[in-house]
Amino acid sequence: KASKVYAVEAFPYMLDVLKPRVKDIDNIIVDEVAIGDGSGDFEIIGGVGWERTRVKSQTFMEFIKKHDIKVIDFLKVDIEEAQYYFLSDLDSDDYMERLNWIKQNVKKFVIEVFCTINFHFSESIYF
Repeated sequence: KASKVYAVEAFPYMLDVLKPRVKDIDNIIVDEVAIGDGSGDFEIIGGVGWERTRVKSQTFMEFIKKHDIKVIDFLKVDIEEAQYYFLSDLDSDDYMERLNWIKQNVKKFVIEVFCTINFHFSESIYF
């Protein structure tokens, strides 16, 4: 059993579905934010019925610091074609520090990669 589970969801409609299902499970923390480049508010499209909404953004490392996370046993990322933005803060000045944090503190890491006909994996994620 996990000591804590962080469910990160930015879409309001999906939050309406998620929250009642986990409200009585004390080790699940729901965070209403998008993991991205941390540039503030931006528009996202998706969720149920391809809703459009403006959401707050924070980087992955901001999320880690906000929740004081020291170790992640299992990290699953499924963010509908926005995988680059999940890791984009790794391009900043302290890239190696962040990359090393992930390598040292994430035991299992699963990320969905969206592919199109002209997709070049080598151009998308270097991790």
